[in-house]
Amino acid sequence: MRLTKVILDNFRAYRHRTEVPVEAGLTTLIGKNDAGKSTVLEALDIFFNGAKLDGDDPWCGDDGRGKKMVRIGCAFADLPDEVVIDADAKTNLRGEFLLNAAGELEIHKRFDCSKSKISPAVVASADHPTQERKADLLSLTITQLKSRAREVGANLNGVNQTVSAELREAIRRAVPGDETAPAEIDLDAADGKRLWPAIERLLPIFALFRADRPSTDGDEEVQDPMQVAVKSAIARVQDRLDEIRAAVEGEARQVAEKTIEKLREFNPDLAQALEPEFSAQPKWDGFKMALRDGNGVPVNKRGSGARLLILLSFFRAEAERAAAGRSVIYAVEEPETSQHPDSQRALAEALLDLAESGSTQVLVTTHNPALARLMPAKSVRFVELDGERCARVRWDEEAAKAAVETLGVLKDHPVGVIVCVEGAERHRVPSGPGGDPARGGPGRPRPGVG
Repeated sequence: MRLTKVILDNFRAYRHRTEVPVEAGLTTLIGKNDAGKSTVLEALDIFFNGAKLDGDDPWCGDDGRGKKMVRIGCAFADLPDEVVIDADAKTNLRGEFLLNAAGELEIHKRFDCSKSKISPAVVASADHPTQERKADLLSLTITQLKSRAREVGANLNGVNQTVSAELREAIRRAVPGDETAPAEIDLDAADGKRLWPAIERLLPIFALFRADRPSTDGDEEVQDPMQVAVKSAIARVQDRLDEIRAAVEGEARQVAEKTIEKLREFNPDLAQALEPEFSAQPKWDGFKMALRDGNGVPVNKRGSGARLLILLSFFRAEAERAAAGRSVIYAVEEPETSQHPDSQRALAEALLDLAESGSTQVLVTTHNPALARLMPAKSVRFVELDGERCARVRWDEEAAKAAVETLGVLKDHPVGVIVCVEGAERHRVPSGPGGDPARGGPGRPRPGVG
């Protein structure tokens, strides 16, 4: 799947519903500090990874719409042909009428931030059948679907009545009319609740990297990202480690029970009071690995710029490992942080190459003119605050113009030759004897712009 847009409503500075188009490759969010660039990335982190919201996340002004309700939505293209609910149940998004008018899957998560425990309600914004006996099929249990099929006289020949998707299709064929209208389909009820986890498994992997993250000694990734890699590796093989632990416990328990059995021959009363018990579980974090250069210098002793590049590389490697064949969305916040201009250019080129790899999308935030000038104009999304300090987003030519005005970005024209000419006649320095040496000296033209 490919992300095509982000929808924000009543989330932080995005007071009103705002759509942010996302390019197939690179998308660049440009704007001043505190304009709302990072908010877009953090909203995606909430949507994909379940990052937490709190009561301060809704728009702070009361506009009469219930200010504590937040909505974060994403639309996707390049959809799969089928969705596997379980081994015996498959369906497809178009057949379930879960696509919007553009033929995209548009999922919204709604959050009531007035509650102490904030959990998302998941809905699909779609063009859905309007007929009374068709509109609610995803909200019905399989027993209710069988009853509905009998009511409408559905032909169930060849239909597996243990599969909800097949029952829904039979009912749709039986009910006349094919009118559709925009609707929100609840994916938290009945079969929608089974369908949503299957869809979620197909969504892109989203990985957010904050380049301006705190660099403290207590941050284990700053100490050495390879220690995090070791922990991640242990987590991936935890099932096998559990099998080893169980095997060791089993072998040890047999020895202990055999010991008690032999003891019973000497002293039955003493043996009766004994039983094997494991008082502690093994710890597997004794593995150590580090990245060092040829002189033995570890990562945490390198400069902040070099350490940031290593962390970014680690972040990419972990995201690609987690993707396991799914597409990946990389979000990089202010990648110019701590970087020399040469590294900024190299990093920008690397992000551009990454965005063109096919199954990868990249979102970058910046307010750095040097980095912004390297980004394609079509990728620019300009974020700004209006008079009420509400965020709004512009794109296409309007965004590029606004970025130029705000950041002072100029088109990159490498200078190969500088030509110096004399000024106007009234400013010419005499070239003969008596010329003013302080203004170029005899016979030397004064530098200027013609």
